[in-house]
Amino acid sequence: MVYQQGEAVFLEASVEAPGHPPLILYVDYCVATLKPDPLSLPSYKFITKHGCLMDSVLPGSSSKFLPRGQDNRLCFSVQAFHFNQDSWEQMFITCHLRATLKENSHSQLDKACFFDRPTFSWRATEGDTALCECCDNDCLRQAGEQSSSHTGDKPQPDTEKKHEADTAVGPIYTLPRSHWTGHLSVRH
Repeated sequence: MVYQQGEAVFLEASVEAPGHPPLILYVDYCVATLKPDPLSLPSYKFITKHGCLMDSVLPGSSSKFLPRGQDNRLCFSVQAFHFNQDSWEQMFITCHLRATLKENSHSQLDKACFFDRPTFSWRATEGDTALCECCDNDCLRQAGEQSSSHTGDKPQPDTEKKHEADTAVGPIYTLPRSHWTGHLSVRH
């Protein structure tokens, strides 16, 4: 696909687990790079802090998580951007996905948050918007405090690791805003 800078790029993450207890999917982080290697530079981390869509904070951004239709799918849009002002760029997007049991998804690590311009505040796609307050701070520290207050000092078994994966999309091609690919015609 080819996108012009500023155009919405729609992405969908999903998990398929037939016969498994109901899972809900989260996108912990996403990074865009010019090469398939997610650690390459330059890079742009547009989702961070376990589900904070940081790109939505930028002035004029229309990036957001979309309302969920199903727990096992999460759709979001991010505005196409350009690292350099070349005529076109190919880009790769790598995201870390995590599926958790629906009944266990009540921590600040389990969220899909975007910045809502009209209210000038962080909003959750669904559920408790208070989970998004950490998007301006340190979600990991706050989640640690929250889990220790709920579980006492008892260590919790680490059973969710098997439901995590990195996935990549690309190449996606972007054109600078000034590059016009249309054509003019006159008809009668």
